[in-house]
Amino acid sequence: MFAFIPGLGGQEILLLGFLCFVPVVVAVVVLVVVQSGRNSGRRSVAELEDENRRLRDELRRAKGDDSTPPEPSR
Repeated sequence: MFAFIPGLGGQEILLLGFLCFVPVVVAVVVLVVVQSGRNSGRRSVAELEDENRRLRDELRRAKGDDSTPPEPSR
């Protein structure tokens, strides 16, 4: 890879290859973690909205206001 640069031995070439490889691996790991975090965030928002709706309906029923339609089954 860097054999055209005079004065570099085998160890230096391996070190340069390693130093070029590490940032690529770090970037891939960061992208995977960010994407998985975004997806789980969307799921938890939907779950929180469902929980909020369920609790609101229970509160209305406890107060005696049964005018809300029942939850659709999924």
